[in-house]
Amino acid sequence: MSLHHHYLRAVEAYVANDQAVLTSFTNGHEGSQTEKNLIRARQAAKLGDYDRAQAILESMHPETTLLKAERHFVLANVLSHNSLWQRALIEAQQALCHYREAANVRGLFLANYNLSVYYNRLGLDDVSLFHIKESEQHAQGPAQVSLVARALACHHARLLDFPQAISALEEALVLKDHLDEVDHAALISVAADLYFRAGHLEVALRFIETLSRSRVIRDKARVRFDLMILRSMVEGTGKLITAAMPEVVAENEEYRLRWEVIECLQSGDWSQAELRWSRLCALFPLRFAAGLKCLHASDEKLIFMVAIRSLMQVRKDSFGVDLAGKPKKLFETLKNAPVPLRKEELIERVWGLPYDPSLDSRFYKLVERLRKDSKLSIESVNHTYRLIS
Repeated sequence: MSLHHHYLRAVEAYVANDQAVLTSFTNGHEGSQTEKNLIRARQAAKLGDYDRAQAILESMHPETTLLKAERHFVLANVLSHNSLWQRALIEAQQALCHYREAANVRGLFLANYNLSVYYNRLGLDDVSLFHIKESEQHAQGPAQVSLVARALACHHARLLDFPQAISALEEALVLKDHLDEVDHAALISVAADLYFRAGHLEVALRFIETLSRSRVIRDKARVRFDLMILRSMVEGTGKLITAAMPEVVAENEEYRLRWEVIECLQSGDWSQAELRWSRLCALFPLRFAAGLKCLHASDEKLIFMVAIRSLMQVRKDSFGVDLAGKPKKLFETLKNAPVPLRKEELIERVWGLPYDPSLDSRFYKLVERLRKDSKLSIESVNHTYRLIS
């Protein structure tokens, strides 16, 4: 019997969601306190209580190489679910070193696989591919083969090679029945993302709807965010956000900021959209840049970025109009605005005064005058204004 036989059996029970075996292990006499705490941390993470899981793991001092590896591995998972990718990388790299020292094949597969995911999220494609290939060398059984195919699909998508991405994805989907609930949900999540990037919006929506019914989804904020935005896109409701921010989104800093960026753009509040975007850039400096830009071209195809682009105003340099005074100021403001602007902001910019409702009637007359003098269309959408040719 191996040194950690009872613990490894409990890990298998955790993966299979066998609560009877897990309860027996955590409450019984078999296994060390460290082993029991590792299982408790996994259980807390599965329930979405990442703070408790992290507290358990950070208070531990494992006594063997394998348990050290397991602590770093589980902590990396917990950090990744809070979108702390760089910290997750450090933990996963330490896990890999300990798994290598312990000659643990299962751990070598999982650590390399997770590292490929983390590097992918940070846009470091070559390093991500290296760890995909490393995990492939240690893959055992159809479930792990499916995971490798899924990782390759994500890699090809970042290179904008969607035929290859969909091909690898379909290989992973063929083996989906061999996956546990958590990995099955993760595969459906990837499928939704890749089909969306490839332009198959309705197929993507069906996958996200399936995912939203899963009992074990971990990225609940992302799933809820993508579901609501994509459903609005497919249904053509006119607005991307038509309801209050869901609590699960509000509790996740990344997706709360994403939601607020879209909400601000939709309402024509460019300055507040820029403020939220700057916070996203600070969180993910390897993914986002100033000016509502992504550092990697493939990220422009994300649901989030496609939603943003749909709200942006296309700038035109060839309107060719001869204006003066306030009509010219309104024209220039609309022409140079990155997004359609609210009436209140337009009044402040054109009159150079804080917004006052008493200026509304003068603003509406100015809009009509500009329409007449410029022969251009000024469109009002969702209480915002923009120029269209």
